Amino acid sequence: MKKNPLGSSMVVWFLVVALSLALPAQQSVSLVGCGSVIPAPLYTAWGDAYSSRNPQVQIKYLPLGSGEGIRQITAGSADFAAGEIPISDQELKESGKTIHQVPLFLTAVVPVYNVPGVSKRLRFSGKVLADMFSGEMKYWDHPDLVKLNPGAQLPHLAITTVHREAAKGTTYLFTDFLSKSSSAFRTKIGINASPNWPSGLEAQGGSTLVKMVSDTSGAIGYAELNTAQKGTAGIGLVQNASGAFVEASPESAAAACPKNPKGDLRASLTNMPGENVYPITGFSWMFVSAEAMTSSRAQALRGFLKFLFTDGQALLADRGHLPLPSRIIASVQTTLKLD
Repeated sequence: MKKNPLGSSMVVWFLVVALSLALPAQQSVSLVGCGSVIPAPLYTAWGDAYSSRNPQVQIKYLPLGSGEGIRQITAGSADFAAGEIPISDQELKESGKTIHQVPLFLTAVVPVYNVPGVSKRLRFSGKVLADMFSGEMKYWDHPDLVKLNPGAQLPHLAITTVHREAAKGTTYLFTDFLSKSSSAFRTKIGINASPNWPSGLEAQGGSTLVKMVSDTSGAIGYAELNTAQKGTAGIGLVQNASGAFVEASPESAAAACPKNPKGDLRASLTNMPGENVYPITGFSWMFVSAEAMTSSRAQALRGFLKFLFTDGQALLADRGHLPLPSRIIASVQTTLKLD
């Protein structure tokens, strides 16, 4: 999150100024957001759709990563931000700002793998994944993996783990789940968007990670569901808290959401109870400062937010994202006073 902070801040600031100068007087509002790479194409589509209805408003989103999005919104450099990592109480305190953290859509992180000769879809437990990524499990024919996958004919092939670069929301969700599944992983690595992995290859971007796994015999990595489905690596089933092996889907991700959402929605959704719950699920958040909602730009920002949580929801599925249950949307609308 601290990588080249001055450069990133200047990019956001320069874009805000450039957009403002480029607009004539009757089109004088430009909103700039930044953060997670995952929703970048979605924000482009949302921005285009909203601007077609409201030509006086331009919207630009910079895919700088979840960690950088938090840094920018807490510094007051962006109108909004997005990410899979919640802003901590300490970060909020240090910012001196009131920042709304509202769910935007659901993110499911899936294990992706390349094990030659195995056609059967593989099953993983949180404990097995934790052992693989902590370096404790070295080969694909380890007894714990064989037990989860009877009849799969797993080879004596070295495991190569592939992980994302620092400050990524998918890593935060993945390590959150692994930390709940293994006390040893929690102690050794913990919940972290930038963990100190003991071994493995690093990939710059989710699509790159999936391709690296596809190209590397014996590799395993993790990726957001939509990104994983665009690649050729195998996508594993994951054991949930009820003991069931579940496929990531809109339905199994939605099943992880709280039944009666209230107040602070920063709660972790990983390893939630329920037979049909996909266990590596999390919110992808939008961060908006309360000050921005009362500034001279408030009307444009409020209009964009209202669009996102009404008509804009229809664009989610078309781009492979997992929509929020209606009860969560209603809670967001109340929090932001959009209804």
